[in-house]
Amino acid sequence: MSMSMIARRASGCLGAFAALFCSLAAATTARADIPAALDRVPAGVMAVIAVPSLERMDRNVSSLITATGMPQISTPTQMMRMAGFGEGVDMTRSAAIMLMAGHMDAAVPPAVLLLPVSDYGAMLGAFGAQAGAGVTSFNAAGEQMHAKRIDGGYAAVSPMRELLDGFDGAEGNLAAHAIRIGASGAEVASTSDIVLIADAESLAAIMAAQPGMMGMMGPLAGLGGGAGDIEGMLQGVLSEASAIVMGTRASARGMHVDVAAQFKRDSSRFEAFSARGDTGRLLRNLPGDPFLVAFAIDTSDPRIKTMLAGGEGGGQMAGAAMTTMFDKADGQAGAIYPNPAGLLGGIFARGVYYYPSKDPAALMVAYRQIIEEMDGTVADQLQTTTSYREGAAEVEGTKLDAYSMRIAAVPGVGMPSPMAMLYGPAQGPNGHMARAEHGIYATTSPDTALMGRALRSSRGGSLGEAAMVNQVSEMLPKNRIAEAYIGVKPIIDQAMPFLAMMGQQVNVQVPQDLPPVGMSAVSEGGGVRFTAFVPAPVIKTSVEFAQNLGGMMGGMGQPRQNRGGPAF
Repeated sequence: MSMSMIARRASGCLGAFAALFCSLAAATTARADIPAALDRVPAGVMAVIAVPSLERMDRNVSSLITATGMPQISTPTQMMRMAGFGEGVDMTRSAAIMLMAGHMDAAVPPAVLLLPVSDYGAMLGAFGAQAGAGVTSFNAAGEQMHAKRIDGGYAAVSPMRELLDGFDGAEGNLAAHAIRIGASGAEVASTSDIVLIADAESLAAIMAAQPGMMGMMGPLAGLGGGAGDIEGMLQGVLSEASAIVMGTRASARGMHVDVAAQFKRDSSRFEAFSARGDTGRLLRNLPGDPFLVAFAIDTSDPRIKTMLAGGEGGGQMAGAAMTTMFDKADGQAGAIYPNPAGLLGGIFARGVYYYPSKDPAALMVAYRQIIEEMDGTVADQLQTTTSYREGAAEVEGTKLDAYSMRIAAVPGVGMPSPMAMLYGPAQGPNGHMARAEHGIYATTSPDTALMGRALRSSRGGSLGEAAMVNQVSEMLPKNRIAEAYIGVKPIIDQAMPFLAMMGQQVNVQVPQDLPPVGMSAVSEGGGVRFTAFVPAPVIKTSVEFAQNLGGMMGGMGQPRQNRGGPAF
């Protein structure tokens, strides 16, 4: 069961307040302390959602709404007041919702709201109740609620009285939370205006009972190493983690979403995620042309290689050539550029990939061997046909080898190949390979001009130097082991002709300087932190695009009697 599902099932004002915490996300880009309310939250709770300041959340939600031109929504303080929590509540301080041990399938979840108050009596007086010693019951929005005064200027509120009877809100828990979430989790908690901290063992149990929760944990699937399906990978991650931290923050510049996992000191992933990376240098080996997708991953640290290979002995790695390639390559950077032939010409047809290596010659041999070994292989009724030719072309004095990899249906089967949509008529990557001073290049189309720009990129004009990429890169954490960018404008430009062919004319002005969406992974102290940043102009353009397209689709879907004309 996800935290948002739990929040929706809570009754009365607590349910509304929990839903608010789970649905709104905002913060400043400046560093803040770990939410102070955590000091009075027992470190052993199953999960806690905390904010450092409701008032600050108001400001930041408003700044993002203004920057993106989105319709106004109710702010957190407005929603609090609508629920009756206005008088006596200190909106400038930290608040939290705790999920306690109990029956998750109950009509009312075992949750306690820790609310900062400037006047406890005034808060209860707004509901017609009088503050007294111990637990005070009151009616809010037609539901029975209970409250208890907590030292330090807090009120504990819950629809379950028995939870308050056993909760004292004693201070002194902040250090324990910091240890449990580790350096990566602390970074998320200290920079977010809304943060969820979940016990990994409890989360694994909930996830096993609620498969729909997989979507929330998607970023962590990449930490599974040699595990099989997504569920198995996530269970493997959670078995070695002590806590999972999710946070969001917003500003006039855009929206951040963070997911962090801290691993136990005796786990294999703790060792792997003590490594640092520098993916920025890899992007400086790719052409700085407008791109659909670009990425880089730094595997120069042997600990990262071991984890990605699935553990000691290579895990799922098969074949000497594949093992050599994985060992000799210290990472990968790649970009997919727009296809002049449009989407129907192959989405991945114009790709450039760079593999840094201290031994480019050996890496080139391994790459070629892998291609040749795949010739004639059959899997899932698809047959792979490959070829490789040395010295097929030359660019500025650099010899290029040509290769092709066609993945088509086995003769007589009659099933279409999915590669036609990805790579066009070639039905697979079909390009050149070249050896550079510190690595090798591979393109997925026989475009010598594109390969030439790739070979020159390290001397200037690279993707790593592109202004729009750097603008977003500055919003991501440093020392990245992986990063990726989605070129929103080039994707829209590629989609427009296809939509027009389908009869969908989208009238949206896409800014020429629209920045990409950025994502990254950073490891530190046995933990890993995933970050996604969506710039405000991208949010604004996406909303306009969706509204325009949705309006057209709605028009097409009207009942016939509302359209006019004959009903046939």
